Formats: sequence, structure tokens, C-alpha cells
Amino acid sequence: MSDPFGALRSALARGPDAWGDVVAAVDAAPPHVAREGLAPYASRAMSAWPDEVRVAPPAWIDAIARGELPPGLPLARSVVIDDRLGAGAWLRALARSSGLGAIRSLRVQGRAARARDLDALSSARSLSDLRHVALVCAGVRADHVTPLLDPGALGARLERLEVVDGALGDDRWWTERARTAPLTALRVLRLEGCGLAAEHFDALARAPWFSGLESLCLRGCEVGDEAMRLWRDMRDPGLAPASLDLSRQSPVLRRPDAHVSDRGVAALCDNPAARGLVSLDLSDNVRVQDKAAAALASSPHLHELRHLRLTRVNVSPAGWGAIAASDSLALETLTVSEGLDPASTEVLSEAAFRVIFERR
Repeated sequence: MSDPFGALRSALARGPDAWGDVVAAVDAAPPHVAREGLAPYASRAMSAWPDEVRVAPPAWIDAIARGELPPGLPLARSVVIDDRLGAGAWLRALARSSGLGAIRSLRVQGRAARARDLDALSSARSLSDLRHVALVCAGVRADHVTPLLDPGALGARLERLEVVDGALGDDRWWTERARTAPLTALRVLRLEGCGLAAEHFDALARAPWFSGLESLCLRGCEVGDEAMRLWRDMRDPGLAPASLDLSRQSPVLRRPDAHVSDRGVAALCDNPAARGLVSLDLSDNVRVQDKAAAALASSPHLHELRHLRLTRVNVSPAGWGAIAASDSLALETLTVSEGLDPASTEVLSEAAFRVIFERR
């Protein structure tokens, strides 16, 4: 490349969407030019670019696995590891590597890594700025997650933890490890399709770090009405996260007790902790019906609720009318399923808030 700085400047001028071109410009330059000139220059220019855009390309991850350090690596903020070479091998390579101090986000997808690989990762000094871990792979168990909660390593600085399709229904783990973990910095917790039941939610809500959460996603879990009742009946339930997702992954009613019904919604609406809610998702809970709508409309604790999602539920025009006419709610948006019956659509057309019709 005759003018590596020219190609880089052109890419930087186009903003975050041109991350791929930034990578190409740095990779095309001689290593010493990239390391000593292009990378520092680009780093200053990209200071406001979001971390999720600055994903290390597969070629850089392959180089790390070979024990090499790509000149452009300091520009990356996120790493995505899949199972092309085995997630475990790459995790071990990351743990051994140096020069990863700028990486803030790690996503592991595909086959689950072994617990010992995550253990090595959690204590890796090179990943000193890691704040976000996502394990999007079937088969993740409690012992996989435990190393990430280590008080002497990652646990104390972890801000976002996501586990999707894991198997975290271990009663002892929830009561002995998760509840006592020093997750003081954790703000976003996503445990989607992870087999959590009411007793696990109860342990979660009693954890000292629960009140610091800003977003909790339990989509596809099996918490049901009992979890909402246990939460309401706590002596000091604290505040709910601003965003709470209790939706199902499917409206199919395979286990009725896994769905939140009218009774569960009533318990949530009667819970002082609900005063912290800004966003609530109850979609695909097919036992959410008119009594749930009435409880939402009359709750004394939902004054801060601004965004409500009720797609694929069984609410009639009367229930929608209760929400639309509520003096207690101050909704900004209500998301419902596209194709509501004409009577429900007409009732919602009179609402003061914006109604979003979502296509499945």
C-alpha cells in the first residue's frame, strides 16, 4: 500500500460502519508502521466508537492462537470466539497472551468450553479491562460460570454477564455461590433459556448485588407465578432492575407452571420492588389475560413504567381498555402482536401512548 495513512484516514472519516476498512488498512501496512504509527493514530480517532463495533477479526484471533500479536489488536475492544478450532483452545490462548488490555467484551459461541478453560480466562492478567462476558452455547453449566465469579479476578469488575441456553438449574450453586458472589459492578444479567425456576429466582433476588442490576433478562426460564409471589413476600425486596424480561421463548404451553399468569402479574404489581421498573416484557406468557391487564393498570407501584411488551398474550379488548385508560400508568410505548382483533385495535387507538404492532 503506497499511502497507508491515506487509506486509514479515509476509513476513519466514514465512522464506525467502516471498522472493517480500518482493519484492512492496518493489516495491509508493514507491521512496524501499523504498530507504531497507524494503530496509535486510529486509537485516538476512534475513542468515541462503540465497543461492539470494534470486534477483532477472525484472522487476529487465529494469530493469537498461534502465539502471535497482531499489530492492530490494541484497536479491538471485543472478541468473539466460536468453535472452528474449539473454544477451549482459543480461551487458553487468550489467557496466555499479552497485549489484550484493551479488550472489554468476550463472546463465546458454539460448543461450550470446559470449566477449567474459563477458570484460566477469569484470572488472566492480560484481560485486565474485560467487563462483558457472553456464553452463547448450549451445555453451559454452573461450574462453567463459577470461575467468572471469582472475587479475586473477573467477578469484581464484571458489568455484563450473558448466558444463553445454559443449564443453570443447580439449587446448591445458586444458594452457595451465585448469591454470595462479589458482583458489585454487575449491571446487566441475561440468563436466557437457562432452566431457572422459582427457587433460583428467589436466591437471585436475595443476593446483595441484585439491587444494583439495571437489566435482568430471564427469557425462556421457568420462574412462573411462584417466583413473583416469593419476591413480593420478601421482608425487604429492594428495587427491581429498571428493565425486566420475563417473556417466554415460545407461547406453546408445555409446562403451565413455567409461565407467568394473571396471579404472577398481580403479585408483581403488588410488590414494592416494582417501583423501580421502567421496562417490562411479559410476551408469550399465554396465561396473561384480563386480570393481569387490570393489575398492571391499577398497580400503585408502576408509576415509572414507560415501556410494556405484551405480545402473544390472551388479553381481550376490555383488558387493553383498562391499560389504555389507566391513571396510574404513564406509558410511552406498548408493544403488542400484529393482527389484534378489530375491537382491541380500536380501543388502543385511543391510548395516549404509542402502540407498536410487532410482527412475529
